[in-house]
Amino acid sequence: LPPPPLPVLPLTAIQVCYLLRQLRAGGKRTYIGWTWREPWYRCAQHNGLAPGGVARLATGRPWMVACFVHGFPTETHARQFECAWQSGLSGSDMRHVAHFRPTAGVIGKLQLLRALLFAREWRSHCLVVRLVQSLTPCPREQTLYRKMELALQGYPHIVRGPHE
Repeated sequence: LPPPPLPVLPLTAIQVCYLLRQLRAGGKRTYIGWTWREPWYRCAQHNGLAPGGVARLATGRPWMVACFVHGFPTETHARQFECAWQSGLSGSDMRHVAHFRPTAGVIGKLQLLRALLFAREWRSHCLVVRLVQSLTPCPREQTLYRKMELALQGYPHIVRGPHE
């Protein structure tokens, strides 16, 4: 069977930073990226279903979009945000939170994301975070999704929903 069609984001959200997570049981690897396309298409590239993608992600397949952030005014803002999210505590905006120690994996990346969203440089942009829930109804996936929601607790611009 061919893969299902990839959903399309509105044109106003075309600059996207996304977080991928490994789908394998016990997989803790994550990847943060930027795209001007829909994050679903970029994920398909990383999974080898479309041309392109990052070669080092081939060993961690399959990948799933855990969340993505959109609403950046320009590509430059989106790329700067991606860099800040990837650099984490070494980024200049994060130095004021010396006591902040994120956990590992997806939850740790979402804790960093929350801190970035409230940082001076980014809070005025009213960025929207889309949490993506797996269509798999297994308890492990449901527990992870609840933990993802808790990691972003307090941020007002969150859209929750299933993986489309």
